[in-house]
Amino acid sequence: MPLPSGVEAPPAWSPTPEDLLALTTAFETALASGPAPAPAPAERRPVRHRRVGWWLALGALLPMFVLFLRTPFQDWLPIGDVGTIALRVAEVGTRHTPLVGPYSHFGWSHPGPVLFELLAAPYRVFGTRGLLLGALLINGVAMWIIATRLYRAGGVAVAAFGIGCFWATSWSLGLSWVWYPWNPNIAMLPFAALLVLTWTSARNSRWDLPLLALVASFLAQTHVAYAPFVVALVPIALLGRGRRRAPGLVPPPNPPRAARDRAPVFLAIAVLVVAWLPPIVDALVHDGGNLRDLVDFWLTDHQTLGFGSAFRIVFLELSVRAPWIGFHEPTFLGAVAPRGTPIPIGLFLVVGAAIAAWRAGDRFALRCALTVLACIGVAVLSIARIVGFAYPYLVFATRVIGAASVLVTFWIVVRLVRRERHPRLHAAITGVAVVVGIVVLAGCTISAGRAGIGTADEQRASSTLSRVAAAALPNMAHADRVRVDSGASFSGSSFKVGLMYYLVQHGYAVTTEGSDRLRLGSHYASSEPTDTTLVVTAGPQEFDRVASTHRLLAESARPVRFPVGAPPPRPGEDPYVYLRRVSDRVDRATYRRLVTYMTGRYPIAVFESG
Repeated sequence: MPLPSGVEAPPAWSPTPEDLLALTTAFETALASGPAPAPAPAERRPVRHRRVGWWLALGALLPMFVLFLRTPFQDWLPIGDVGTIALRVAEVGTRHTPLVGPYSHFGWSHPGPVLFELLAAPYRVFGTRGLLLGALLINGVAMWIIATRLYRAGGVAVAAFGIGCFWATSWSLGLSWVWYPWNPNIAMLPFAALLVLTWTSARNSRWDLPLLALVASFLAQTHVAYAPFVVALVPIALLGRGRRRAPGLVPPPNPPRAARDRAPVFLAIAVLVVAWLPPIVDALVHDGGNLRDLVDFWLTDHQTLGFGSAFRIVFLELSVRAPWIGFHEPTFLGAVAPRGTPIPIGLFLVVGAAIAAWRAGDRFALRCALTVLACIGVAVLSIARIVGFAYPYLVFATRVIGAASVLVTFWIVVRLVRRERHPRLHAAITGVAVVVGIVVLAGCTISAGRAGIGTADEQRASSTLSRVAAAALPNMAHADRVRVDSGASFSGSSFKVGLMYYLVQHGYAVTTEGSDRLRLGSHYASSEPTDTTLVVTAGPQEFDRVASTHRLLAESARPVRFPVGAPPPRPGEDPYVYLRRVSDRVDRATYRRLVTYMTGRYPIAVFESG
């Protein structure tokens, strides 16, 4: 192509000897090295099918499935605290819908009515058996969260071992507690679920945020003993969700994706509003209401348990003879009382695992270990603030913490083995974990096939009261509104609640004395006139006291009469003190009759006034 006029051509390129030598060297090197090797394929993580997690979750629910199949055949009458819960559940959806939670013997109620609301739907459909189904539903959802979230974050080994650990906590109490709708024990597995959600918050789906809001609200409202753990764990879980992506991996703005990410946040806010609206309304309507009573109680000076006992109780669940594994829980006068200071092996394991995770640079494992350590600290602080005795139901959370200490140590070991790429060792650990999970599940499933409802004594008393109430109703005068009273004993008060529930189920409007307003609500403590009054008695002494002024409707067993010639007990005297006092003042035959009379077990009777 001719150049335009006036433009000079560029100078021609002439290679120098150095250029030729460089080209020759490059060609020789390329020919000597041969074809370039193919790039090494990137290391691929094993594919975890979603159905494996579902199968693990279904296996974890096997004991509950056995209890579910047994539910239609249960003829059960709730008494005591569970009877109180049943009466409050019956009010949900009426103009007497409860705004506060279950009653506490400290003179206030637990923060909110979420437990009543969750039990109300199965109760409306299935009646009393619906309370058992509702408890199974709550614990089933908690175990499903545990199984699926542990599988997503840790794989088969961690999920199987975690299922075994947390089922062991229920097995140690007895499978009769799994479908028992009592607020201290029904919160155990949900507490384990909250702990798992806190561990895995940075590695699970965005829909875990509404689950976190629901589980945390349920725990804080159902039993106030779990509220300190909720306050500690929820910020840790939210902090973990905030670190889900490194700053350099944040995707570019995408309006549809942003809308999808906001949906779980809005749903979590809706869950919180629905859950906490009733106690807030109670506080606004009643000048602070129950929440104010709670705050006043905890700000008032009381004789508390102290840190010495708190450390011993927590360390007991972290020792090699921990009750959550199945060892005997030492008690004195019904309260947990460890002998000496147990060696907290679980605490040492968690600290060692945290140090190993820190040295390995595994921030996720370190966060899990520190979460368990935080729970141990919260448990010590909260137990030290217990007023009175540390009854076992007040420290159920320590069983979950003991299981969590073993689980998190195992999890960190699995992560370190996987990091060092020891496939055979990892396969062996997985096999051991699966065997542990299967053994515990098999034991729980067998126990579920013969489990009762609550304690054995309570179940016998419930069955007896149910028979007595069924026999009393045909003998009662026609009435629409019935007042139910009882003797002064704890058993009499417990049976009174059961009789009230029985009457409610048969269409009667029931009331009781005004002193039960806090426990049962204003609806059941109404001062309106009634058509008749029933009195339920427990024990021979109450029977004799009421029989002189009331008409007997039905009784479980006629109590032995007071022995003729024996000195009467002093007013309010303890039966065993009385027996020791008169042991040398009566003959042996009379003393045996006195023992039978003074220590008779639950002879139940129902009387009618007039």
